[in-house]
Amino acid sequence: MDKRSAETVGALGTLGALGGAFAFILGFADVGYGDKLLAAGGLLVLSGLLLRIEAAIWRSSGPAVGGD
Repeated sequence: MDKRSAETVGALGTLGALGGAFAFILGFADVGYGDKLLAAGGLLVLSGLLLRIEAAIWRSSGPAVGGD
């Protein structure tokens, strides 16, 4: 993965985390899908943060295994 791809993955992770945070906050409001929004929002935040971590690792050191 080159640097541009890592930046794209990081941007997608940011968007996922922001969308998840929005869904999580809406889960606390009385919207009707409260429990499901809390769970989906939490999962989106976690996956978005994992994508950002992966992108940061790729940007800093390149691939860990098989990076010829």
